[in-house]
Amino acid sequence: MKAALVGFGQVAQMAHLPALAEQGVEIVAVCEENPERLKAARKRLPAARFYASLEVLLENETSVEFVDIATPPYLHASQALAALKRGKHILCEKPLTLSLDELSTLEHAAETSGKCLFTVNNWAYSPQWLTIQELVDSAALGDVLHAQVQALRTKPAESAVPGDWRRQPAQAGGGILVDHGWHNLYLLYRLFKTTPKRVTVNLHAGPGGVDDEAALFMEFPAASALVH
Repeated sequence: MKAALVGFGQVAQMAHLPALAEQGVEIVAVCEENPERLKAARKRLPAARFYASLEVLLENETSVEFVDIATPPYLHASQALAALKRGKHILCEKPLTLSLDELSTLEHAAETSGKCLFTVNNWAYSPQWLTIQELVDSAALGDVLHAQVQALRTKPAESAVPGDWRRQPAQAGGGILVDHGWHNLYLLYRLFKTTPKRVTVNLHAGPGGVDDEAALFMEFPAASALVH
């Protein structure tokens, strides 16, 4: 499968690139507007073609079947929509969108195009979680009435460029609850297979005004969960 990689930051270089190579995906094009990151991409992928604009990439790279979006959250919805309109399958870093309106638009575009739109939910495929999911699905543990998730990040995620977009609300869409909490939420949805009736949230604001600590108590129809 021929693919385009959109964004060549730390997660793209250290996680997406090796995973795609392992699956035999051929990256034929890269979109990156930062000069330093573009230089790094050229070094790692000398045979690819490079663009500063996703629109230009999609116009020229008609052979691309699959687009991997690894940019900051505020770009995800518009970039995914542009790729869907061009008839591309999409893997997008989390969070997929920052609003319900964007989600509705993307759902419609994916249905109309008949293409796959999938978010990076990598924790759900870890060996630890797959074991837990198997035990729950097989009823080996009986009914699960409560789940508690402790997700401690002792230092900020590494950034490939100066600054930390995760502490910029306009780019990140929020703090630790959006960035790290996303993983916990999709795991709980897989565990209980339903939406909570009520969610109580306590946030602590850190530098830049975004939350750097979050506590959630979630009440499901037949269970509860505590996330910190």
